[in-house]
Amino acid sequence: MPKKLIFLILVASALALTYYLKQQSSSTTISYRHLEKLLASGKWQEADQKTSKLILVKASGRGFDEASRGGVDYSEFVKFPCNDLVAIDNLWLKYSRGRFGLSVQEFILQPKIQNDELSSSRQKRFYQKVGWTGKPPYRIVFNLNAPQGHLPSPQWLLDADPDFTIDGMLPYKLDALLLRTKECHQATDKR
Repeated sequence: MPKKLIFLILVASALALTYYLKQQSSSTTISYRHLEKLLASGKWQEADQKTSKLILVKASGRGFDEASRGGVDYSEFVKFPCNDLVAIDNLWLKYSRGRFGLSVQEFILQPKIQNDELSSSRQKRFYQKVGWTGKPPYRIVFNLNAPQGHLPSPQWLLDADPDFTIDGMLPYKLDALLLRTKECHQATDKR
């Protein structure tokens, strides 16, 4: 084999390997296998904790510790990567048989949306429907008998903003993530 051809093959292989490694180490590359295993085996509490971490990491583009210490801004939830958001939501939908997931929460919230209104009564109805009542830490039910839309829990909100309380106020971060879920599903449905 000519030396020039060997050289080209080596260069092409090195470029392909570099590209592959870059994709694997990219902050946008996250495996959802662990979350899927937890959901498939009905380990709802562990799946909820994993989801909280995934949401913060994906929204912020930083590690979990850094994101939870520094908080995550509203603007970061608005730009949440659709592929990741749909992947997380679809796993919850699949393993809960459509009972849990961000899109279920968005569906419960959606009929109340009028010109981005965040009325106190709308917020209270949403919290009551999904069973998030009281003050943090909320009594979360980790089984399929929980109210529809109960999971994933608002734990990621507490991790993103340690000063978060419900007190009848729908946090803009939750609203942003649920609306982004709807946008992302609509975008993937058009493909």
